[in-house]
Amino acid sequence: MAKCSHLLFLTLGMQVLGIFIPYISVLQKNIFSPPLPFISQTVGFSPECGIFTFFLVPGSFFGIILCFIIHKTSDIQGKQFFQNASFLFGVLYFMSWVFLCASPFTFTDLPNKYEWVLSVLCVHMTGAMLMLTSSVFFVILQAILYWNCKINTDNYFYRQKMSYIITPAAFVGLISLTALGFEELSLEEGQSMTQMVYLLPTKLSMKYIITAVCEWTITLSMWCTLLTYYEEMQKMNLFIKVKRKKICL
Repeated sequence: MAKCSHLLFLTLGMQVLGIFIPYISVLQKNIFSPPLPFISQTVGFSPECGIFTFFLVPGSFFGIILCFIIHKTSDIQGKQFFQNASFLFGVLYFMSWVFLCASPFTFTDLPNKYEWVLSVLCVHMTGAMLMLTSSVFFVILQAILYWNCKINTDNYFYRQKMSYIITPAAFVGLISLTALGFEELSLEEGQSMTQMVYLLPTKLSMKYIITAVCEWTITLSMWCTLLTYYEEMQKMNLFIKVKRKKICL
């Protein structure tokens, strides 16, 4: 038997290690200039991709269990729809990390940019957008759940505050990412994508910096929202009950 707060720290700890170890490792190699790439870009190399997968896959498994506990903890009358929707987006958030591990944003031996976009970028961006979108909706739904709650605590206030941070970050990030996408997919010197051998950019433009800052803001807001459940989790115990089945001969 263990406290549910231990599961919370285990989940977040594995996410932090799985993201920051590869991130620091790649920055040590001076691959990117300036040093603020996307999370996805830093885990597109080896062995960083393996480290990312090693921590994030089991961390996502624990995260789904954590979302179920949070769902049972936040039992507020009249807000069952928001509770269920929050649980759904929380599960999608952790499942999307498994999707990202299976489809890394990496170099390939594909001969041209067109095939790379179809087979690597589109698949990876599906998982990335699912992760970012689900975390935004999770944080906003948590704020709605505890809006004007009769028992108002500091944790409820912080959950609402996270929505004030993540909403503008998502809006600005979406605009910047759209502009970045048009820039990356545009034709260069009249060449079509089928005539270009594509390499991932290492010198990052202002659009990259803005989008990366928004991505990190959304990710950190999600982690901080989960951390606000520490006190509730500290009061709950987690145990596995094993029943022995008797066989009658």
